[in-house]
Amino acid sequence: MPVHKLLVTALVTAGTTVTTATASLTVSVLDDNEFAPAFTQSVYSATIDENMPAGAFVAAVFATDMDSGPNAMVRYSIESCVPALDFGIASGTGRVVTLRSLDRESIQGYNDALTGAVTDQLFILSLTAADADAGPNGNVTYRIISGNEGSRFRLDAISGNLSLVAALDYETTRDYTLRVQAADGGSPPRISTSSILISVLDVNDETPQFKQSNYAMSIPETLPVGEKFLLVEAVDPDSGLNGLVSYRLMHNGSSGTVEFPFNISKDAWLSATFPLDREQPVYNSVIAETAPVGTFVATVLATDPDLGENGAIVYSLLRAEGAGDGAFAISASAKSGVVTLAARLDSAVQAEHRLTVQACDLGQPPKCSKAQLVVSVTPENRASPVFSAPPGGYKFRVLENATRGQAVGRLIATDADPGVNGLLRYSLLAGGSGSFVVDAASGILSVARDDALDRESQSVHYLTAVAADSGNPSRSATVDVEVGIDDVNDAAPTFPSGGASFVVNISESSPIRYPVARLVAKDADVGSNGVISYSLATGEGDGGLGDFSIDSSSGLVTVAKALDRETRPYYVLYVVAKDAGWPQLSSSGTVSVSLIDVNDSPPRWMPGSHDGVWQFSIAENSPAGTLIGNLLAQDADEGENAYLLFRLLSATASDGSGFDFESGTPPSPKQLRLVIRASSGPLFADTSVQVNITDLNDVAPILPDTDVYLIKRDLLSRIDALGRLTIVDPDTVNNFSYSIIAGNEAGAVFIDPATGVVSVDQRLNTDVNYNFSVTVRLSDGLHTTQGQLNLLSRYPSSDLIANSATLLINQTEPVGQQYLVTIGHLVASALPGIRSTLAGILHLPIDYILPIDAAVISQHPSNNWILFNLTLAVSVDSNFIQSIDRDLLIQSIAVYIDWLAGNASSGSGGLTAVTLASAAAESFCATEPCGSFQECSDRIAISGPATEQPPLSGPGILLRRHPTRPYIACRCPPGYSGYIRPWDCDLEANACYSGASVCPADSECLRLEAGRFLC
Repeated sequence: MPVHKLLVTALVTAGTTVTTATASLTVSVLDDNEFAPAFTQSVYSATIDENMPAGAFVAAVFATDMDSGPNAMVRYSIESCVPALDFGIASGTGRVVTLRSLDRESIQGYNDALTGAVTDQLFILSLTAADADAGPNGNVTYRIISGNEGSRFRLDAISGNLSLVAALDYETTRDYTLRVQAADGGSPPRISTSSILISVLDVNDETPQFKQSNYAMSIPETLPVGEKFLLVEAVDPDSGLNGLVSYRLMHNGSSGTVEFPFNISKDAWLSATFPLDREQPVYNSVIAETAPVGTFVATVLATDPDLGENGAIVYSLLRAEGAGDGAFAISASAKSGVVTLAARLDSAVQAEHRLTVQACDLGQPPKCSKAQLVVSVTPENRASPVFSAPPGGYKFRVLENATRGQAVGRLIATDADPGVNGLLRYSLLAGGSGSFVVDAASGILSVARDDALDRESQSVHYLTAVAADSGNPSRSATVDVEVGIDDVNDAAPTFPSGGASFVVNISESSPIRYPVARLVAKDADVGSNGVISYSLATGEGDGGLGDFSIDSSSGLVTVAKALDRETRPYYVLYVVAKDAGWPQLSSSGTVSVSLIDVNDSPPRWMPGSHDGVWQFSIAENSPAGTLIGNLLAQDADEGENAYLLFRLLSATASDGSGFDFESGTPPSPKQLRLVIRASSGPLFADTSVQVNITDLNDVAPILPDTDVYLIKRDLLSRIDALGRLTIVDPDTVNNFSYSIIAGNEAGAVFIDPATGVVSVDQRLNTDVNYNFSVTVRLSDGLHTTQGQLNLLSRYPSSDLIANSATLLINQTEPVGQQYLVTIGHLVASALPGIRSTLAGILHLPIDYILPIDAAVISQHPSNNWILFNLTLAVSVDSNFIQSIDRDLLIQSIAVYIDWLAGNASSGSGGLTAVTLASAAAESFCATEPCGSFQECSDRIAISGPATEQPPLSGPGILLRRHPTRPYIACRCPPGYSGYIRPWDCDLEANACYSGASVCPADSECLRLEAGRFLC
């Protein structure tokens, strides 16, 4: 059991009182190097071809150690070997390689003894720091604070001994600079730091590597003997003599009658050892030992430029040396020499046959040429590799902090075939996420890189390994490999996001064992490394120890004794979460506890109000958040009980309207009455606030384009003011000014700068009809706008006035906008729709319809009911002389009265009835006042000068009003006149009297009744 957890209890007896205290003690058992490594096999055997280069793989050995941590790291060495310089072993992996080329004729076998040694913690040096203090203040502890990459060194915290705990690699890192610290046991501790420089010495653990895996080049056959032609340089990462590389060629002797023509120098240059002859080619062929007799081996080809017998070629095989003589045959006379198998081959007897092929012509004397044919015999690849794995495959385990190169286990497969067919190569087919690699020759599975493993992310890796032989075709086998990742205590307990700090408010009357807060930490480790215990630690002051307690298993903080807010209103508890691993890791959180006071005093408003009402003023349109005023209230309680909450209970305008100052008719500055409540828990107090809202000049005025109707009948009367321009501005704070800025070059129009009253020069009082416009600018002191003043001067004839019609308009609905309160506003709203409708009915331009007068008949302001009439004259010419017949006008209006009413009300906001005045009152013609067969017609006349009526002013209109009166007109029916007096109507008109003028020349006029005629 690596960890023991003990609960220690201390008892103090004083009389009859027993006081106890408990503490937890975690004892971690450190590993002692008590086990020796054990090889997985007692005897290893291997076969290797002679003449293989130095560094060739021989075998891989593997040993395990039951200890843990650094005590389980195994180093390999060759204990005895004769000769001593023929083999070497990689100390970290157990990979056995050749140190030089072997010669079977000299030594046919080796029996070496291998040793697996545990790399214990190699002592390097001891640090000593002196402290003059006594007791705990003089206890010195040591630690490495930086520079320990890969955790290869360990510094004992008590003794100061620095040891090597992991393998070093000179080729990776040659120097380490450790920064170490010595600290005493005082509070706060005093520290001192120092640096240690460690230099790594090189050992011969690296194999030379050529700069290229293959070299190819062409040389002339005339190359002089000894001349260098190719550099095949290799490098060795080792230093000194360990990195010095020597070279030799594998084919450096004679074979049969062909001598190998090249040599290599000490500095890796190739050169020729004797003159070269390109014309003697070398053919190569590979054949399996199982090939039957007659199997094709190779084709050799010779050419002869002679003709006839001199150019005919025959082939032959010269006697071959060794057991292969007679094993091959060649076609003697053919276009090419086809070599076939003449006898069965045995690779165990002879693995390579060197044949000399001779080609001769049939000339006299014959001329011959030779070529070499090298036939390599491959043994039959009979057996597939077999893994020596238990059922279900290999199962290994490794610590999650394993570094790059650390061995996990060894994959062992065997192949019954000899030679190259039994040479196995290992690889990983799938799985592992690149976290593991396998040595192709030894089958040792190791960690691929530092930080490759993390049990918290993946606890088991599933791999598929392959062992393939070197035969042709190759045979292979697969095996499942399961690597379990063992946990190390590398994850400290952590509190979830937001769960490491609690702010808690509890009543000071909370009972003992009352739950305050629960802190829950998580640890990604498993086993004892993930077991968490909780405790309270001292922080500021005593950290609440004694007043609160925490359950070591659940992390629940509870009240330990009676609390008193007046004595201590606030606590900060420091909670420590520790795991049970080694080294033990921890994290902390805090619980801030505020004690709540008992609430028993209501709020009280401070002096500052007048007769119990606070008075404030604020300008309209103030943005949200504008400060209106400060109210002050107090609460006699303390802490949270003294916190006051202010709330607006109600807000009422003095005139019942809302907050918008422009709503309703602008009165004097409005007031709002607010009721504010100050509360503390269930206790409260109310007060009243009066807010006076002051107006601002915040709305730009509107100056509508205005049509000025200057209707003239009495040219002797003076033209007085035409009326005041109507503007729209809801502000009460403004300073209007008017001016004409364009169109008044003749100076015929005047406007009062202060009042906006429009008047014209007396020169315009003529019988001429004309239109012109001026541009008026309006300013309220802050905003500026402008509008058009369109002057329509008309001199209508008496007949035009007489045939006018008066409409009776009844408004019974609210006007909808507050400024539609005068006859001028109502006429301005209804007139455009009425004029456009009449123009459409009568097919006349709208300018031919003139307003003459408008007057209120009756009104009731309380319910927005008003009745008024509107007199209109309709001309049929642009000179306003001829008029439409009044009866026809009235008849047309009567037919389209509903349409007229609808168009009139669509723009007025509530005009609901349009009727004719003659329909609303009794007609004068009803008493038949006309005699002598005359027809009676109701007519209208001007009753007095325009100066007797005030002008009509509204938005977009100024009308110089002419009061009218009704009268009757008597006239003969159409086609009749008087014989003596025109009004006697006793003479029927003869239209054919001048028939030549009323009918075409080729027709005759026929007289009809009532003055009519027919052509």
